Amino acid sequence: MSFLKVHIWPALFALLPLGLLWYADAIPKGPIRADEFICSDDSMSAHYANFDTVPAGVLPLLRALKSTNCVVLLGSSELSSSSQYLPCNFFESNGGTQVRAFGHAYFQSFSMYCVLLSLREFLQDSKICIIVSPGWFETKGTNSQAFVEFVRPEMLANIAHDREISDDYKYYIGDYLMRIKSDLSGITPAMEYFQLRSSAFPLREFRSDILLRQIPTYSYCDDSLNLGAVFSLPRDYNWEDMNEILISKFDSVCSNDFSVEDSRFNSMTNGTNLYTPQRVKFIRAEENQEFHDFKILLRMLHEYGARPTFVIQPLNPYIYNDLSSFRDILNQLLSECKKYSFKCLNLYETEKTRYTSGILNDGMHMGDVGWNRVNEFINLTMMHE
Repeated sequence: MSFLKVHIWPALFALLPLGLLWYADAIPKGPIRADEFICSDDSMSAHYANFDTVPAGVLPLLRALKSTNCVVLLGSSELSSSSQYLPCNFFESNGGTQVRAFGHAYFQSFSMYCVLLSLREFLQDSKICIIVSPGWFETKGTNSQAFVEFVRPEMLANIAHDREISDDYKYYIGDYLMRIKSDLSGITPAMEYFQLRSSAFPLREFRSDILLRQIPTYSYCDDSLNLGAVFSLPRDYNWEDMNEILISKFDSVCSNDFSVEDSRFNSMTNGTNLYTPQRVKFIRAEENQEFHDFKILLRMLHEYGARPTFVIQPLNPYIYNDLSSFRDILNQLLSECKKYSFKCLNLYETEKTRYTSGILNDGMHMGDVGWNRVNEFINLTMMHE
């Protein structure tokens, strides 16, 4: 009893004024929409490396998600290709821009999750194709530099204010921000909000609700860019013939034994033409942060009615050894796609005898043969519906 008198009751009485202010609305407890509108977008590109044209950088993605005539292509370093068969280039040259690509190196599952979650209200029936690189699963997930680059402050702000987004999704962001806290050079109010939301302690919840009032929200002008009429290649377009043409073209520029374009191979070996295959090291699925990020990305897309498809890139078996070590993760990736009835093109092969030359230009980046397969997949699954 003496403990209650000395410690507990004084603490309760100290909190009482705050509770009364909260109850009387003297301390605000809900979000207020800020008068910040994002409207300007003068760009008409088919590929956007990131969203750093603040704050209008997200508008091309928003408009592509809203358009029933457009496929959103998300990926990492492979999208830096200048190939005419890169989907956003290939389909544009065959009738109009109906594929818009977003991303470059290190744009991985968690950043994609945050970017798309911030546009939750535009995900219903959106057509999204995500290129999944096995290299992501050699890492500990999205690094802090990539997160800061791709997940803009206005995106975090809108997630924080969106009451239709479940706490589980917000906690997941908070847990990530707590993990990388020491890597960040500065903390924005939105970041601090999510860090507080990573814990279920009542006082932290209370503080995060107060902090929410300091975070503006952003409204996007509803003046969607007309992306043109629906266009797709005819069903009888001969993809196999094109495949053979592109394989022959690759063979003409590959004289080495490693199925790599000669110019790239010379660069890899400093002109010596000597190369020792590397062993890849994947983290098991249950311990793999990237895999957990991939799972919540799929769960979120399914919950909000998106219509994504996935392409799993291969690694070059002439450049890397022990590719079967990816099998555990690969099987679970395919299982996750199957769970939600998401279509998936699996290009991953572990054996040289099953690998098609030209699928990749080097050890891990898509070549024209590979892009031809991706284009066929996009055309048949997302444009002839």
